Amino acid sequence: MLNVLLSAPMFDTSPGFRSQIEEAAPGVRVAGEGDLADQDVDILIADDHTDPTGRRFPNLTAVLSLSAGVDQLLQHDQFGQVGISRLLTPEHQQSMRDYIAYHVLRANGPFRAAERQQRERRWDWLEPATPVAGKSALVLGTGFLGAAAAATLRDLGLAVTGWSRAARPLPGIASIAGEDALHDALGDTDFLICLLPLTAMTRNLLDTTRLRRLPGRAVLINASRAGCLDLPALVAMLRSGRLAGAVLDVLEGEPLAADSPLWTVPNLMLTPHCAAVPSAAAYLTAIVEALRAILAGRDLPNRIDKSQGY
Repeated sequence: MLNVLLSAPMFDTSPGFRSQIEEAAPGVRVAGEGDLADQDVDILIADDHTDPTGRRFPNLTAVLSLSAGVDQLLQHDQFGQVGISRLLTPEHQQSMRDYIAYHVLRANGPFRAAERQQRERRWDWLEPATPVAGKSALVLGTGFLGAAAAATLRDLGLAVTGWSRAARPLPGIASIAGEDALHDALGDTDFLICLLPLTAMTRNLLDTTRLRRLPGRAVLINASRAGCLDLPALVAMLRSGRLAGAVLDVLEGEPLAADSPLWTVPNLMLTPHCAAVPSAAAYLTAIVEALRAILAGRDLPNRIDKSQGY
Protein backbone atom coordinates (compact mmCIF):
# COMPACT_ATOMS: atom_id res chain seq x y z
CA MET A 1 0.00 0.00 0.00
CA LEU A 2 1.39 3.40 -1.03
CA ASN A 3 0.76 6.24 1.38
CA VAL A 4 0.05 9.46 -0.52
CA LEU A 5 0.01 12.87 1.17
CA LEU A 6 -2.22 15.36 -0.64
CA SER A 7 -0.72 18.68 0.50
CA ALA A 8 -2.90 21.13 -1.39
CA PRO A 9 -5.25 23.62 0.28
CA MET A 10 -7.37 23.80 -2.88
CA PHE A 11 -8.70 20.31 -2.09
CA ASP A 12 -9.12 20.73 1.68
CA THR A 13 -12.83 21.39 1.31
CA SER A 14 -13.33 18.31 -0.86
CA PRO A 15 -12.58 15.21 1.25
CA GLY A 16 -14.38 13.14 -1.39
CA PHE A 17 -11.55 13.95 -3.79
CA ARG A 18 -9.19 11.70 -1.84
CA SER A 19 -11.59 8.77 -1.93
CA GLN A 20 -12.01 9.22 -5.70
CA ILE A 21 -8.25 8.81 -6.13
CA GLU A 22 -8.24 5.68 -3.97
CA GLU A 23 -11.10 4.13 -5.95
CA ALA A 24 -9.42 4.83 -9.29
CA ALA A 25 -5.95 3.70 -8.18
CA PRO A 26 -6.31 0.62 -5.94
CA GLY A 27 -3.22 0.16 -3.81
CA VAL A 28 -2.93 3.73 -2.57
CA ARG A 29 -4.09 5.46 0.57
CA VAL A 30 -4.56 9.23 0.26
CA ALA A 31 -4.29 11.40 3.37
CA GLY A 32 -4.54 15.13 3.97
CA GLU A 33 -2.17 17.28 6.01
CA GLY A 34 -2.15 16.16 9.66
CA ASP A 35 -3.48 12.69 8.86
CA LEU A 36 -0.17 11.00 8.12
CA ALA A 37 3.22 11.07 9.84
CA ASP A 38 6.03 12.39 7.64
CA GLN A 39 7.98 9.13 7.92
CA ASP A 40 5.01 7.24 6.49
CA VAL A 41 4.70 9.33 3.33
CA ASP A 42 5.65 7.50 0.12
CA ILE A 43 4.27 9.98 -2.43
CA LEU A 44 3.75 13.73 -1.96
CA ILE A 45 1.26 15.67 -4.07
CA ALA A 46 2.28 19.32 -3.71
CA ASP A 47 1.26 22.74 -4.97
CA ASP A 48 2.72 26.25 -4.74
CA HIS A 49 1.55 26.52 -1.13
CA THR A 50 3.29 23.34 0.08
CA ASP A 51 6.12 24.23 2.46
CA PRO A 52 8.25 21.28 3.63
CA THR A 53 10.61 23.48 5.65
CA GLY A 54 11.60 21.70 8.86
CA ARG A 55 10.02 18.42 7.79
CA ARG A 56 11.62 15.14 6.75
CA PHE A 57 10.18 12.47 4.49
CA PRO A 58 12.70 9.59 4.77
CA ASN A 59 10.64 7.14 2.71
CA LEU A 60 9.54 9.54 -0.02
CA THR A 61 9.92 8.14 -3.54
CA ALA A 62 8.21 10.76 -5.72
CA VAL A 63 6.70 14.24 -5.71
CA LEU A 64 3.75 15.05 -7.97
CA SER A 65 3.45 18.79 -8.62
CA LEU A 66 0.03 20.33 -9.16
CA SER A 67 1.83 23.43 -10.38
CA ALA A 68 3.36 23.66 -13.84
CA GLY A 69 6.34 25.40 -12.21
CA VAL A 70 8.56 23.36 -9.89
CA ASP A 71 11.17 25.92 -8.86
CA GLN A 72 9.69 26.12 -5.34
CA LEU A 73 10.18 22.34 -4.92
CA LEU A 74 13.76 22.37 -6.20
CA GLN A 75 14.73 24.76 -3.41
CA HIS A 76 14.45 21.93 -0.87
CA ASP A 77 17.34 19.47 -0.54
CA GLN A 78 15.11 16.67 0.71
CA PHE A 79 13.58 16.38 -2.76
CA GLY A 80 16.97 16.10 -4.43
CA GLN A 81 16.98 12.29 -4.62
CA VAL A 82 13.38 11.67 -5.65
CA GLY A 83 11.61 11.99 -8.96
CA ILE A 84 9.46 15.08 -9.48
CA SER A 85 6.64 14.96 -11.98
CA ARG A 86 4.36 17.75 -13.20
CA LEU A 87 0.66 16.88 -13.25
CA LEU A 88 -0.07 18.46 -16.61
CA THR A 89 -3.57 18.39 -18.08
CA PRO A 90 -5.25 19.56 -21.28
CA GLU A 91 -7.11 22.10 -19.14
CA HIS A 92 -3.80 23.74 -18.24
CA GLN A 93 -3.29 24.45 -21.93
CA GLN A 94 -6.85 25.52 -22.65
CA SER A 95 -6.96 27.88 -19.67
CA MET A 96 -3.68 29.46 -20.68
CA ARG A 97 -4.84 29.84 -24.28
CA ASP A 98 -7.98 31.62 -23.08
CA TYR A 99 -6.05 33.84 -20.67
CA ILE A 100 -3.47 34.98 -23.22
CA ALA A 101 -6.00 35.47 -26.02
CA TYR A 102 -8.31 37.51 -23.79
CA HIS A 103 -5.59 39.87 -22.59
CA VAL A 104 -4.11 40.34 -26.05
CA LEU A 105 -7.52 41.19 -27.50
CA ARG A 106 -8.43 43.42 -24.56
CA ALA A 107 -5.16 45.33 -24.82
CA ASN A 108 -5.43 45.72 -28.58
CA GLY A 109 -8.96 47.02 -28.92
CA PRO A 110 -10.75 50.07 -27.53
CA PHE A 111 -11.95 47.97 -24.60
CA ARG A 112 -9.78 49.58 -21.94
CA ALA A 113 -11.00 53.01 -23.02
CA ALA A 114 -14.59 51.75 -22.97
CA GLU A 115 -14.09 50.44 -19.43
CA ARG A 116 -12.84 53.85 -18.33
CA GLN A 117 -15.79 55.56 -19.98
CA GLN A 118 -18.23 53.24 -18.25
CA ARG A 119 -16.71 54.03 -14.85
CA GLU A 120 -17.10 57.72 -15.69
CA ARG A 121 -20.63 57.19 -17.09
CA ARG A 122 -19.62 58.59 -20.47
CA TRP A 123 -20.81 57.41 -23.89
CA ASP A 124 -18.30 58.78 -26.36
CA TRP A 125 -17.25 57.58 -29.78
CA LEU A 126 -14.04 55.52 -29.76
CA GLU A 127 -11.79 55.28 -32.76
CA PRO A 128 -11.65 51.72 -34.12
CA ALA A 129 -8.56 49.75 -33.21
CA THR A 130 -6.08 48.35 -35.68
CA PRO A 131 -6.93 44.64 -36.08
CA VAL A 132 -4.83 42.33 -33.97
CA ALA A 133 -4.13 40.20 -37.05
CA GLY A 134 -0.76 41.19 -38.44
CA LYS A 135 0.64 42.45 -35.16
CA SER A 136 3.62 40.71 -33.59
CA ALA A 137 3.80 38.50 -30.51
CA LEU A 138 6.94 37.18 -28.89
CA VAL A 139 6.30 34.14 -26.67
CA LEU A 140 9.10 33.39 -24.21
CA GLY A 141 9.02 29.68 -23.47
CA THR A 142 7.60 27.23 -26.00
CA GLY A 143 7.01 24.22 -23.79
CA PHE A 144 3.71 22.66 -22.74
CA LEU A 145 1.95 25.97 -22.09
CA GLY A 146 3.93 28.28 -24.34
CA ALA A 147 3.45 26.22 -27.48
CA ALA A 148 -0.32 26.15 -26.94
CA ALA A 149 -0.49 29.91 -26.36
CA ALA A 150 1.70 30.60 -29.39
CA ALA A 151 -0.56 28.47 -31.60
CA THR A 152 -3.64 30.37 -30.40
CA LEU A 153 -2.05 33.73 -31.20
CA ARG A 154 -0.99 32.42 -34.60
CA ASP A 155 -4.60 31.37 -35.28
CA LEU A 156 -5.73 34.90 -34.38
CA GLY A 157 -3.54 36.14 -37.21
CA LEU A 158 -0.57 37.49 -35.26
CA ALA A 159 2.98 37.06 -36.47
CA VAL A 160 4.29 34.86 -33.65
CA THR A 161 7.89 34.23 -32.65
CA GLY A 162 8.75 31.65 -30.01
CA TRP A 163 11.94 31.99 -27.96
CA SER A 164 13.37 29.17 -25.86
CA ARG A 165 16.63 27.72 -24.58
CA ALA A 166 16.96 25.74 -27.79
CA ALA A 167 15.01 26.60 -30.94
CA ARG A 168 11.89 24.43 -31.08
CA PRO A 169 10.15 24.21 -34.48
CA LEU A 170 6.41 24.89 -34.27
CA PRO A 171 4.04 25.07 -37.27
CA GLY A 172 3.55 28.63 -38.46
CA ILE A 173 5.71 30.10 -35.71
CA ALA A 174 9.22 31.51 -36.03
CA SER A 175 11.52 29.74 -33.55
CA ILE A 176 14.57 31.48 -32.13
CA ALA A 177 17.06 30.90 -29.32
CA GLY A 178 19.94 32.72 -27.71
CA GLU A 179 20.44 36.16 -26.18
CA ASP A 180 21.26 37.92 -29.45
CA ALA A 181 18.07 36.67 -31.09
CA LEU A 182 16.03 37.76 -28.06
CA HIS A 183 17.64 41.20 -28.12
CA ASP A 184 16.71 41.66 -31.77
CA ALA A 185 13.15 40.31 -31.44
CA LEU A 186 12.22 42.57 -28.53
CA GLY A 187 12.72 45.67 -30.64
CA ASP A 188 9.70 44.96 -32.85
CA THR A 189 7.23 43.31 -30.48
CA ASP A 190 3.62 44.35 -29.91
CA PHE A 191 2.86 41.66 -27.31
CA LEU A 192 5.50 40.06 -25.11
CA ILE A 193 4.23 36.86 -23.46
CA CYS A 194 6.35 35.33 -20.70
CA LEU A 195 5.65 31.64 -20.06
CA LEU A 196 9.12 30.60 -18.95
CA PRO A 197 10.03 28.30 -16.07
CA LEU A 198 12.06 29.98 -13.35
CA THR A 199 15.65 28.77 -13.57
CA ALA A 200 19.10 30.25 -13.06
CA MET A 201 19.04 31.28 -16.72
CA THR A 202 15.60 32.90 -16.70
CA ARG A 203 15.72 34.65 -13.34
CA ASN A 204 15.46 38.40 -13.99
CA LEU A 205 15.68 37.71 -17.72
CA LEU A 206 13.34 40.64 -18.36
CA ASP A 207 15.55 43.23 -16.73
CA THR A 208 15.76 46.96 -17.38
CA THR A 209 17.95 46.55 -20.44
CA ARG A 210 15.67 44.08 -22.16
CA LEU A 211 12.46 45.85 -21.17
CA ARG A 212 13.79 49.05 -22.69
CA ARG A 213 14.25 47.23 -25.98
CA LEU A 214 10.47 47.04 -26.28
CA PRO A 215 8.74 49.71 -28.37
CA GLY A 216 6.42 52.06 -26.51
CA ARG A 217 3.34 50.38 -28.01
CA ALA A 218 4.19 47.01 -26.46
CA VAL A 219 2.15 45.16 -23.86
CA LEU A 220 3.80 42.62 -21.56
CA ILE A 221 1.93 39.60 -20.14
CA ASN A 222 3.64 37.50 -17.47
CA ALA A 223 1.77 34.33 -16.53
CA SER A 224 4.74 32.20 -15.53
CA ARG A 225 6.95 33.17 -12.59
CA ALA A 226 7.47 36.56 -10.99
CA GLY A 227 11.21 36.00 -10.72
CA CYS A 228 11.61 36.19 -14.51
CA LEU A 229 10.77 39.91 -14.42
CA ASP A 230 12.35 43.02 -12.93
CA LEU A 231 9.12 44.40 -11.45
CA PRO A 232 10.46 47.81 -10.32
CA ALA A 233 11.81 48.42 -13.82
CA LEU A 234 8.44 47.51 -15.35
CA VAL A 235 6.55 49.76 -12.92
CA ALA A 236 8.85 52.69 -13.68
CA MET A 237 8.23 52.27 -17.40
CA LEU A 238 4.46 52.10 -16.93
CA ARG A 239 4.41 55.16 -14.68
CA SER A 240 6.45 57.15 -17.19
CA GLY A 241 4.30 56.05 -20.13
CA ARG A 242 7.29 54.33 -21.71
CA LEU A 243 5.28 51.10 -22.13
CA ALA A 244 1.65 50.76 -23.24
CA GLY A 245 0.58 48.20 -20.66
CA ALA A 246 1.21 45.04 -18.70
CA VAL A 247 -0.70 42.12 -17.24
CA LEU A 248 0.74 40.20 -14.29
CA ASP A 249 -0.71 36.94 -13.02
CA VAL A 250 2.25 36.23 -10.73
CA LEU A 251 3.96 38.26 -8.01
CA GLU A 252 6.76 37.53 -5.56
CA GLY A 253 4.47 38.15 -2.58
CA GLU A 254 1.03 36.58 -2.92
CA PRO A 255 -1.59 37.57 -2.04
CA LEU A 256 -0.85 41.21 -2.78
CA ALA A 257 -1.27 43.46 0.27
CA ALA A 258 -4.25 45.80 0.18
CA ASP A 259 -1.97 48.82 0.63
CA SER A 260 0.48 47.85 -2.14
CA PRO A 261 1.19 50.68 -4.61
CA LEU A 262 0.91 48.12 -7.43
CA TRP A 263 -2.88 48.39 -7.32
CA THR A 264 -2.74 51.88 -8.79
CA VAL A 265 0.03 51.60 -11.37
CA PRO A 266 -1.34 53.00 -14.64
CA ASN A 267 -2.08 50.48 -17.39
CA LEU A 268 -1.21 47.53 -15.14
CA MET A 269 -3.75 44.73 -14.76
CA LEU A 270 -3.30 42.23 -11.93
CA THR A 271 -4.90 38.79 -11.82
CA PRO A 272 -4.66 36.47 -8.79
CA HIS A 273 -2.49 33.63 -10.15
CA CYS A 274 -5.40 32.18 -12.09
CA ALA A 275 -4.11 31.93 -15.66
CA ALA A 276 -4.00 28.13 -15.85
CA VAL A 277 -5.86 26.41 -13.04
CA PRO A 278 -7.53 23.12 -14.07
CA SER A 279 -10.66 21.67 -12.51
CA ALA A 280 -10.54 18.98 -9.85
CA ALA A 281 -11.76 16.47 -12.45
CA ALA A 282 -8.82 17.24 -14.74
CA TYR A 283 -6.36 16.92 -11.86
CA LEU A 284 -7.97 13.64 -10.81
CA THR A 285 -7.17 12.10 -14.19
CA ALA A 286 -3.55 13.27 -14.07
CA ILE A 287 -3.03 12.13 -10.46
CA VAL A 288 -4.48 8.69 -11.13
CA GLU A 289 -2.34 8.28 -14.26
CA ALA A 290 0.82 9.12 -12.30
CA LEU A 291 -0.06 6.83 -9.37
CA ARG A 292 -0.90 3.92 -11.65
CA ALA A 293 2.48 4.38 -13.35
CA ILE A 294 4.23 4.26 -9.97
CA LEU A 295 2.28 1.16 -8.87
CA ALA A 296 3.18 -0.58 -12.14
CA GLY A 297 6.85 0.34 -11.89
CA ARG A 298 6.74 2.56 -14.97
CA ASP A 299 8.48 5.91 -15.42
CA LEU A 300 6.75 8.98 -14.02
CA PRO A 301 4.83 10.91 -16.70
CA ASN A 302 6.11 14.46 -17.29
CA ARG A 303 9.13 13.88 -15.07
CA ILE A 304 11.32 16.98 -14.85
CA ASP A 305 15.00 17.23 -15.64
CA LYS A 306 16.45 18.68 -12.44
CA SER A 307 19.60 19.82 -14.21
CA GLN A 308 17.45 22.10 -16.37
CA GLY A 309 14.97 23.06 -13.66
CA TYR A 310 11.86 21.95 -15.55
